Amino acid sequence: MTSSEAPALGNAPHVDDELFINDVNLRDARDGQRKDNGGGGERLRLEEELPSENEFRTTGLRLFLILSSLLVSVFCQALDDTIIATAIPPITDHFRRLSHVGWYGSVYLLTNCAFQLFYGKLYKIFPLRWVFMSALFIFELGSLVAAIAPKSETLVTGRAVAGIGAAGITSGAMTIMAHTAPVRWRPTFTSMIGAVYGVASVVGPLLGGVLAEKASWRWIFYLNLPLGGASAFILSLSLKRLPPSAAGQILPVAMTIKRLDLVGTFTFIASIACLLTALQYGGTTTPWSSGLVVALLTIFAILLATFILAQILQKDENATIPTHIAKNRNMAFGAIFAICQGGAFNIFIFYLPLYFQVIKGANPIRSGINYLPLILVNTIGIIISGLLTTKLGYYMPWIWFSSMTMPIGAGLLTTLTVDSNPSQWVGYQLIFAIGSGFGLQQPFVTAQTSLPLEEVSTGMAIMLFSQLGGGAIFVPVAQSVFLSELVTSVGRAGIPGLDPHQLITLGATQFKQIIPPADIPRVVLAYNSGLQKAYKVALILACVSIIGPLGMKWVSLKPAAHKKAPITANEDKV
Repeated sequence: MTSSEAPALGNAPHVDDELFINDVNLRDARDGQRKDNGGGGERLRLEEELPSENEFRTTGLRLFLILSSLLVSVFCQALDDTIIATAIPPITDHFRRLSHVGWYGSVYLLTNCAFQLFYGKLYKIFPLRWVFMSALFIFELGSLVAAIAPKSETLVTGRAVAGIGAAGITSGAMTIMAHTAPVRWRPTFTSMIGAVYGVASVVGPLLGGVLAEKASWRWIFYLNLPLGGASAFILSLSLKRLPPSAAGQILPVAMTIKRLDLVGTFTFIASIACLLTALQYGGTTTPWSSGLVVALLTIFAILLATFILAQILQKDENATIPTHIAKNRNMAFGAIFAICQGGAFNIFIFYLPLYFQVIKGANPIRSGINYLPLILVNTIGIIISGLLTTKLGYYMPWIWFSSMTMPIGAGLLTTLTVDSNPSQWVGYQLIFAIGSGFGLQQPFVTAQTSLPLEEVSTGMAIMLFSQLGGGAIFVPVAQSVFLSELVTSVGRAGIPGLDPHQLITLGATQFKQIIPPADIPRVVLAYNSGLQKAYKVALILACVSIIGPLGMKWVSLKPAAHKKAPITANEDKV
């Protein structure tokens, strides 16, 4: 890429620091071409290019401050995603609640996932700056509650509140970026956000292990407070002026409420909450056939059906998920890929530390070091794929690469045993991580390049919901599989005086304190068997991810190629 192609940061002509460039809306042009050409059933269209829009560019210091504020905010939120991973065993030891190991991670993903679409509406209706700042405040409030939690249930509540705020941070950062960055450079800036997320993911496990080992796990959450304060300060300076498209809509109160789709929002959030609660309890503390689990799953189905019906019956401008976006091929199949990638990646994020601390006997610090290959190489993959996408002008090759590489790495990770050596668990992580990293950011590039600017916030929210939803749904599934196999394996071992279900009420490593040393290896083998089953859930998701690229079209990021080519009717739709 030549220097002339890069967005000017200091020497470009500008008016009041802001340059507005009006381009032809290719989406309208494309729609104009979508008319049947005689009776042949084919129509002419512009080659699938980017939907253009009224681009806003800012220069110099203002651009630097905007990008810095977004990156600091994302770092603050991203650190919270993984910093808890290596501290979960000590937290379960402190509260004596192994049964909550899935809740500490999944409840955060649950609320983060459930509120993604609602934030998509908020960013479309209200000024981006105030929605973003509000999300950051809620995130910090949740972190404070978690830090001072006197019992496990309070910690779970704090994580839930933090997730509500986190839902608006990454999607908001990407939406603001879409309103400020030139189209061709959006993959690079998106990869920068992904890279910061990756750096935080690398630092998080190590920092979490150090704090849990040397100070207290509570400092994991206290740490967010100064980071959030610094982020808010930068935001107050940099987000004062954004393009008119980011200023929100001035609507009557009644119309604003209608646009928020409160019925759809409530039914959707409630349905997700019912589903994930059922997944948390089913097969672990409560049988799948119990009245509670059956009732939760039934309510989930009813609420989800109500949500879908509400989206179909109302106008697209009021719907949380407009039907024309849901029917967009790249959005639909990109979301499938995001669900699978997010689910597989998060399972390894939360359950590899258990392997290192329980099976290998590592302390939290060493555990964080041991699974650095997963986080570090995932980050490198994000950066490289972003640069390659910008250079080549296509993102589809990297989705294909991701969907073919992740199953190999995930399959190898399911073979980890008590006797696995470092070359095995390092190498297996590297293979999975490079595949995951190359695919992690591509759904967001898909949303930015498949939708017009005014719908990007909705598209980003859908992709984030899908990626986080994969983790929120399948981490509890993995937990259910893990605990079920653990109890079964311990029962088969027949250890005198040990009730297999007693392990669920202990911390992850506390069983070593209550059983004879001679029996510890048999319990460790049972743990390993449970973890292997949990990893197989990730393997299944990695394999299913191939459905995504199979259904997606190749969309060019190159602004010059506007060749005409025939397509069949309804090619844009699922």
